[in-house]
Amino acid sequence: MKIALTYDLRVSDAEEEAEFYHPANIADLVAALHNKGHAVLTVDVGLPVTSWLRHLEDFDPELVFNCAEGRAGRAREALFPGLFEAMGLPFTGSDAHTMMLTLDKRLTKEALAAFDVPMARHALVTTEHRAPAGLSSLRFPVIAKPNFEGSSKGITEDSIALDAAQLQGVLERLLACYPAGVLVEEYIPGSDFAVAFLEGAPDDGILAPFAYEVDPAHCGRYNLYDYHLKNDGSDHVSVRCPAVLPDGVEAQVRAVARRVFAALHVRDVGRIDFRLGDDGVPRFLEINPLPGLTRDAGLFLAARGLALSFDDVIGRIVASAARRFGLR
Repeated sequence: MKIALTYDLRVSDAEEEAEFYHPANIADLVAALHNKGHAVLTVDVGLPVTSWLRHLEDFDPELVFNCAEGRAGRAREALFPGLFEAMGLPFTGSDAHTMMLTLDKRLTKEALAAFDVPMARHALVTTEHRAPAGLSSLRFPVIAKPNFEGSSKGITEDSIALDAAQLQGVLERLLACYPAGVLVEEYIPGSDFAVAFLEGAPDDGILAPFAYEVDPAHCGRYNLYDYHLKNDGSDHVSVRCPAVLPDGVEAQVRAVARRVFAALHVRDVGRIDFRLGDDGVPRFLEINPLPGLTRDAGLFLAARGLALSFDDVIGRIVASAARRFGLR
């Protein structure tokens, strides 16, 4: 099959490029697609649009393997699926509506409110609405995070506020960088873990939960898997799969994950981030229908439990999209 691989190339260590792919990551994806028998065109969507669109059209792909995140805007992840839909090009991953919805953390939580998904109470603060309904009722401590970002952008130990005065300082700092909106949530003492989705895998595609374990010497006061640990301190973080969870929690989490992926119409692949509270309750944090497909991602560690290699997972994503679009 002729496949166009679309992505954003990471050319600096700037925070705005945290979700982008290094050249070595692209080489891994190309090799995996080649190993599965496909012809591949690489398409860096960070180049001038007219340039890469021309190459895409000249190649005339049967399928687009989409890893493109977009650089700016509240719906940046939806741009590329929407474009491929308009062009009549089959593509991997979720559609534009799901991408738009899930990049908005607050809107995602509202959409899941009817599906019995445990989550922290929250309120959205913007430059226009600095005291929204519900903010004053949140119990301290709280955590503030950019509402339209991934890869823990803007999240540090300083994102925690212990009182209203401290929260105002955190909000001023974050809104200056992320004026589209900051989500304020009640802080959950506990630890982070995640559940990946691979369509076509057993248990409705729900893979084994995996946990992020931080070297105690590098663990902050609030035990956050924050931007620094994800991007600069990854040597101090290990991923354990399956995660060690209290009795009954894994079954509960799998059931919640199944509801969330179905309710939000996530296709082919995805990941949900949870916070396991010290009270033993796993709470939904956010969902990513466009997870990073790098060799060290938890998705691939979880897939090993099903005897699936990196190449096999990439092949499964292609096969899932091909079935959806009726491709051979």
